[in-house]
Amino acid sequence: MNRFLVMLCLVATLGAQQKRPKIALVFEGGAALGFAHVGVLEWLEANRIPIDKIAGTSMGGLIGGLYAAGYTPAEIQKIASEADWASLLGGEANFRDLAYRRKEDRLAFPNRIELGVSKGLQLPAGFNEGHQIGLLLSRLTLGYPALKSFDEMPTPFRCVSADLVSGKSKVWSSGLLNEALRSTMSIPAVFSPVRKDGGIYVDGGLLDNLPVDVARQMGADLVIAVHLSKGPVDPKAIGSMVEVLGRSISVVIGAAEMRTITQADVVLVAELGKYSTTDYTKSAEIVAIGKQAAELKANVLRRFALDPKDYEDFQRARMAKVRKAPTEPPNFVSVIGADESVRQRLADLDNPKELESELTKIVGLGRFASLQYQQAIKDGKSGLEVTATPKPGGPIFLSPGVDINGVDSTDTRFSLGGRITWLDLWGFRSELRSDVWFGSRFGASSELYKPVTPNSRFFIAPRVYVDSNPFDLYLLGEPISNYRLRQQGAAMDAGIAINRFSEVRLGYQFNWYKANQRIGLPIPELSTIGFRRDALAMRYSYEGQDDAIVARRGVRLKARAEYFPAFGYSLSELNASFAQPISKQNSLITGFSGGSIFGPLSSSLLTFTLGGPQRLGAYGINEILARNYAIGTVGILHEIKSQPSLLGSKVFVTGFVQGARTYDLFRDLRYPVNATGSVLLRTLFGPVFLGGSLGDRGNRKWFFGVGRLF
Repeated sequence: MNRFLVMLCLVATLGAQQKRPKIALVFEGGAALGFAHVGVLEWLEANRIPIDKIAGTSMGGLIGGLYAAGYTPAEIQKIASEADWASLLGGEANFRDLAYRRKEDRLAFPNRIELGVSKGLQLPAGFNEGHQIGLLLSRLTLGYPALKSFDEMPTPFRCVSADLVSGKSKVWSSGLLNEALRSTMSIPAVFSPVRKDGGIYVDGGLLDNLPVDVARQMGADLVIAVHLSKGPVDPKAIGSMVEVLGRSISVVIGAAEMRTITQADVVLVAELGKYSTTDYTKSAEIVAIGKQAAELKANVLRRFALDPKDYEDFQRARMAKVRKAPTEPPNFVSVIGADESVRQRLADLDNPKELESELTKIVGLGRFASLQYQQAIKDGKSGLEVTATPKPGGPIFLSPGVDINGVDSTDTRFSLGGRITWLDLWGFRSELRSDVWFGSRFGASSELYKPVTPNSRFFIAPRVYVDSNPFDLYLLGEPISNYRLRQQGAAMDAGIAINRFSEVRLGYQFNWYKANQRIGLPIPELSTIGFRRDALAMRYSYEGQDDAIVARRGVRLKARAEYFPAFGYSLSELNASFAQPISKQNSLITGFSGGSIFGPLSSSLLTFTLGGPQRLGAYGINEILARNYAIGTVGILHEIKSQPSLLGSKVFVTGFVQGARTYDLFRDLRYPVNATGSVLLRTLFGPVFLGGSLGDRGNRKWFFGVGRLF
């Protein structure tokens, strides 16, 4: 009440002097709850309340920064409603934007864990490197090159970050606006921090989530603070370790807020107890609550309203300072943090849309964590400056993998492995890629990929490998023997990297096979065999789908043809899958696989093997051994609606039927039919799935898996 009386006295005094107070608006951080700030801005503008200064933290900093740069509340709300928050928060590079070899990495190791190993194992600084959200901020603030002071903006602006080096708050008052906004939003361990001038900056909410003190330092006479109230805490909602940790952080932030909120003259409270910080798809509802919060203090706020003409003059003067993004092609493109090859790829781009597309493709090569851009002024001319942030721990990276195979519920198999990639080992775009696996699956492989010239599509790729896997044999649907199949060899390929989606290879392979029985009935043909099988092989792959694990759209093709001169036979095989969205959450899934062997066979090990969740799931892996086969697939993939997740998790339900024709080595011509249903959780750490299949002749199986699909 005392502060309210002081405020009334201030109004009376300033009114007597025919001066109005300088009003500062302070926005609190709160992720999706911060959309309430847009509603406050709408109400203030509709009631002609002038805003002379703005300060904010995290989402409050973003909303405040956009308004300070000249965006209207309606424009900010449109940005919030149209943004792809799942992509912005998940941080995962779009699968379609990856280079072809990075697509292969994601297919082989379908998780997002990547460690730098050049200087010892080094975890990434955050699950989200910030490339996508950085591009959004670059686009929205392109009209603002580096400023000597954010007081030059239409509305003077400040935002707050926490410096992990000094342990103190960092108030951004000058420099690049996109960099300041990216910094104040960098949630620790989720987004990679912003590194600048020896500081490491993360979300300012850790130290000053409601920066009323900053507004006071800006010279405000009157401070209006917006508090995002989450309501009372339900003790039953704090159970898990994650919930305890999250609530602990909230308590610390809340205590700091209570110290600063008392410094505000007017506090608007948005009651958001029924919403969560991840409700990004409910922006319109949250904006409406912000308007309600302002309306509750209407009697106080309207004391500071201007008459229509004065407010029009105020807004006209404010909007005269707005800096629009350049419409002419840039006079130059400069690059910080990358070599000349990157600058050459960007030199001829004429507009931000093309630039963003190319920057994302460069990130898709795997060398950089993010690439951002901003307007730069040199010698009086406007151009673009690109800032490249290399991945930490490069140029050698490790992608770990886990494989829990529960396709046979009585024999769950477990393996650990990883892929080590050494980028630019032998010149630009060359790389050494090595895999290793231990457990049920044992093996190692290594391939040197070398373009003929740094920018050539033609390449050579020598490789060596050794692999040992269990191989089950079945009789009438029951496993009767378990063998260990060992393969080793070397190959030399030459090929063409057609584009980001496809490549073709021609090569010669030297292969050795050996099978050793472990348990079960002995099979005379396989008791202990070993032979060499060299081959001339051609392969074509097209990766045009939108995801490595669960595709909602696109085409995937793999074709191979191999000839074995020592045995006088050949084979060909085609695998194709298609995904087409038919509604917002559903996609039609179709596919075809087929293969044929021509000529005499020396061993049943050399046939096509069918069985497992994606190739007649009611049958065990390798249960059907066929000289010739064809499988058709049709089904539905349903994405369960969920809020955008900071860890990129999604849940899917899928169901499909398969019909096949096989020329089985032991049963001759067959027409197996199969229906499969499963639930799949797509996580940061790879897929987790559970399902079952029902086949002809009573065949049925339950299965589960972690780490990769089978």
